[in-house]
Amino acid sequence: EDEDEDDESKNGIINHTNNFHGKDRETIDRKIKPKQPKKSSLFIYSLYDKIQTTYATSFDYGRNGIWKYTIGLVGKPSAGKSTFFNAITEPKTEDDVAKVASYPFTTINPNVGQGFFRIQHPVNGVKKLFDHDYPTHLKIPIIVKDVAGLVPGAYKGRGKGNAFLNDLCDADVLIHIVDGSGKSDENGVILMDEVRDPVQDVLWIKEELHRWIFNNIRIKWGKCLRSVDNFMSMFTGYQCRASMVHEALKRAGYSMRNLEETMLSWSQNDLHEVVAHFLHIRFPIMIALNKADQASPEVINTTIRRLLEKGNVVKPTCAKLEWMLCQMEKKGAIRREGLSVVVPLDEENDVVEDRSQQVDFAIKRLDRLAKTFYQMEGTGVVEAVNSAVLELRPPLVLFPIQDFETFISLDLDGPNPELGTASSPNTTSKRNSTALPKTTREGDMAETHLSQHVPLSKCVLVYPNTTAGDAYEILNKSPFNVVHGEFVRCDCFDTSLQEKRVMKRTETITKSTAIIKISTNKRKGWQHKNTTNNINKKLTSSMS
Repeated sequence: EDEDEDDESKNGIINHTNNFHGKDRETIDRKIKPKQPKKSSLFIYSLYDKIQTTYATSFDYGRNGIWKYTIGLVGKPSAGKSTFFNAITEPKTEDDVAKVASYPFTTINPNVGQGFFRIQHPVNGVKKLFDHDYPTHLKIPIIVKDVAGLVPGAYKGRGKGNAFLNDLCDADVLIHIVDGSGKSDENGVILMDEVRDPVQDVLWIKEELHRWIFNNIRIKWGKCLRSVDNFMSMFTGYQCRASMVHEALKRAGYSMRNLEETMLSWSQNDLHEVVAHFLHIRFPIMIALNKADQASPEVINTTIRRLLEKGNVVKPTCAKLEWMLCQMEKKGAIRREGLSVVVPLDEENDVVEDRSQQVDFAIKRLDRLAKTFYQMEGTGVVEAVNSAVLELRPPLVLFPIQDFETFISLDLDGPNPELGTASSPNTTSKRNSTALPKTTREGDMAETHLSQHVPLSKCVLVYPNTTAGDAYEILNKSPFNVVHGEFVRCDCFDTSLQEKRVMKRTETITKSTAIIKISTNKRKGWQHKNTTNNINKKLTSSMS
């Protein structure tokens, strides 16, 4: 029996939409149509309320080495996913721009591009470099994937079907783009005379993701009962290791020792609980409350508070404005300093006081957002990406250097989104220069790649369990090939001690020991092998 097809219960249903802002509709001029969830849906919602407020999304992933970090963008049609994608990937050509339109299912095939998150520049953690005018932040490339819009029942093939959920399998974290204005229904159709509660979209999208995994397992439940390995493979098929499934089971209160016997007595609710813990770990979700400038500040701020109370990570965003600013900057009409300051330019790229209508609109809208949302930087888009990466599933950023006098990075051959090598902070734009500016303001970020003469300008994203020996293997092999010969030692600059020290080959690298220098014997492996063979031949000859 398909338990999600049950009739909506007439009794005991918590109304999640009535009076959801704590004010009557006349006060905030909103018309809400309450929609009562099914019993099974309410149970799923209650699971996530408990899990999100109790458990962290990160844990020991059981992996090491290079991390091809990928963000997946999800949401209903017309919520602004493709605009958000364009804003964070900054496409260089028209062919790279994701199609945007005011009708559902504008996106069919996934859009894939290079986006960025930012960290504080590591030179800020090295006291001997404090006196220099280096940028304050680094932009680090990641992969971003924008999948087709989801509609209720997508896990059963409704809308564009289950295949688009499968496009998310390689994502490390998800950003749920929510229409914070409430001006479109669950199918992405624009509403004319009513406004929808954005929290409804947060609930049913999570339920779609949950049921996607749940139903895939339930359909093959008989096979799962025949072997624990079969059960485990239903989860590891989502591109994760068994340790992640073990953690989900542990959090749900089950032990691997007697799992095969325990599963025989499981109800659907037991499986729901395991799936909920797994989804929370495997696909942590950050909520971007988009179109924040199209709703009243009271509505947006109240919605944010309600979501935070349920343990969600949420940021208000305005992707359309961010994309507009990116286009104006590309055309040379403005220069951005940090995330919140826009400087108008003329055709010669000189600062001007006279502002065009479009530039004036963008500047006023930024000012309004800053006054409306406490501590919001710019359009909130960069903050949303940062929160998704650094709060939900943070990678380790590794900085291999040539020496501890200059802290100049090894040449990692420029940014590569699949490998996570870093681009770096600068206030000049891509159009004009690749050199550092003479001065760097607080909050400035790079629009170009830093010169190799700037300390700590290149990095690699790796899993948190990566050791000094793993770092050697990464740098010694393709695609980097920047360290040659056999491993001799690894030195790190420990920012907590502000001094250089030796790391054991098996020592796990941490955030405070991520600046490393690998020393080798400078010989290739085959050269060492030949030398050993020659020595053995001489010993054999002398003995004979």
